This record gives sequence, C-alpha cells and structure tokens, in this order.
Amino acid sequence: MIWRVDVAAKEGLTDPTSRGAQAALQEFGLRRITRVRAFQVYLLDGDLDRPAADRIARELLHDPVAQEYLLTPGTEPPAAAQDTRTILVFKRPGVMDPVEASALKAVADLGLKVRRVRTGMRYAVAPALDAGLREAAAKVLGNEAIE
Repeated sequence: MIWRVDVAAKEGLTDPTSRGAQAALQEFGLRRITRVRAFQVYLLDGDLDRPAADRIARELLHDPVAQEYLLTPGTEPPAAAQDTRTILVFKRPGVMDPVEASALKAVADLGLKVRRVRTGMRYAVAPALDAGLREAAAKVLGNEAIE
C-alpha cells in the first residue's frame, strides 16, 4: 500500500519555502496570487498499516515544533482548500532522489520496511487561477529537465 504524508510549516509560523514560491510566481507575472502554502510530500510504498505509516511520519518526516503533517492513503490526496489550485512537483522517473536513500535507512532503523520513498512538493495557490499558472509553475517551481 502507498501512504502519502504531506508536511508543512504550522499555520502562523514563517515559511520561507511558501514565501519564495509566492514571490517567484508573482515575479513571473501572476500578481493576483495572494497566498502559497508549500508542503513536502512523501509517498511511502510498503506493506505498512496506518499506525506504522503514522509512526514514520511522526518520528522521521516532520519537526513537531515547527511543522504539521497529514497522513492519507496514496490514492486519496488531501482535499484542496476552497479557492485554491494545487500544483504537484515530483522528480521524473529515473532521476535520483537523494532523500529516498536516507529515508529508507531511517525507516529500517525504526524496525520497519518500505520498498520505496518518493518525495515531491505540493503548492496550494490562492486564488484559484487558471490562466498562466501551469506555465509559471513549470518555470519557477520545478526544473523541467528532472521534475
């Protein structure tokens, strides 16, 4: 089963990743964007039940002081907030993900096993713009050669 863990800075805390994404999209010409919230996304592929996946998220994938996480089945992505568009950025197949190797080792150190860990970013952009958002995201939120 694949579990999805979305990790973000707690509401109210400074989040440089979200601020940087918002500034980059605005500089690209999407000046109407008023808010971007960035999430690190982890896809855990293994024979894990919910408590085991939650343990990985809780103990390895987030900082409980500054971050919060949401655990969902990989087939059920989190619902988008009202009046937002979601942008997902993952590495292309075959591109090395340096986080995967360290995550696999850390999971093994917990006494658990996963076959694979994929990492990516999710950006929730408000307001829900259609015009130009896909092009802007491809240019400023990802590297088209590898993501």
